[in-house]
Amino acid sequence: MWNPNGTLAIIDRKKNMFKLSQGEYIAVEFVEGAYQKNQYISQIFVYGDSYQSVLIAVVVPDKDVLIPWAKAHNKDTSDFAALCKDPDVRKEILQDMTKTGKEQKLKGFEFVRAIHVESKPFTIEANLMTPTFKLRRVDLKEYYKPVIDSLYESVKETST
Repeated sequence: MWNPNGTLAIIDRKKNMFKLSQGEYIAVEFVEGAYQKNQYISQIFVYGDSYQSVLIAVVVPDKDVLIPWAKAHNKDTSDFAALCKDPDVRKEILQDMTKTGKEQKLKGFEFVRAIHVESKPFTIEANLMTPTFKLRRVDLKEYYKPVIDSLYESVKETST
């Protein structure tokens, strides 16, 4: 973007890296790529910032994997949005993500500590992805701000 004074401002993707509060740098696309190998994950948005010590994520599950798991665990699969809000579903996906993180040899600070399971995929129309199907991090952060805040609150509660 060109500024009024004639200088150039880079809005996004200058570096898809950020620093956590303890000083560790996170290469977020690497972490997302590792978790993308998880059977339950169709899409994932990993978030962290310099005021927090852990990563959180918004996960869009793969219906073809989640629904058979839910049926095997006597969950109602008629409403996918309601299924995604089920605490047991969130717990199962997070546990499996932890296993995937270990298999992919993520470092301790690269592990996601809390997730929100989203029933609707990230789309170009919702302005959450670019036409080349890359995540629009700034827009995702804004769209999921209340979710991000509540995930960090839940992480604080469990660690104290």
